[in-house]
Amino acid sequence: MRQRLTTAGLKNVTVDTTQEERVESRSGEDMWNWLLGRNPIARTIVGDLPEDQQATVRQVLDGMLRERSGGNGPAVLTAPLNIGVGTK
Repeated sequence: MRQRLTTAGLKNVTVDTTQEERVESRSGEDMWNWLLGRNPIARTIVGDLPEDQQATVRQVLDGMLRERSGGNGPAVLTAPLNIGVGTK
């Protein structure tokens, strides 16, 4: 990331890699709504799926989240965030 920002012409570049995004989800329906509400690319890709296929995706997500949480409470998903800052 630092290289890309420098290549783009930024100076005094710093990159913070200590942050993470944390998402808790109780069901495939919750995750589906979170994905489509927060990510326009996901909405573009899957928003036009027929309802039966959307239902299948939500069922698969339910199983994956249940496995992740051990069947107890919400599943907690984390992803590292890279935050880059520079001056022009």
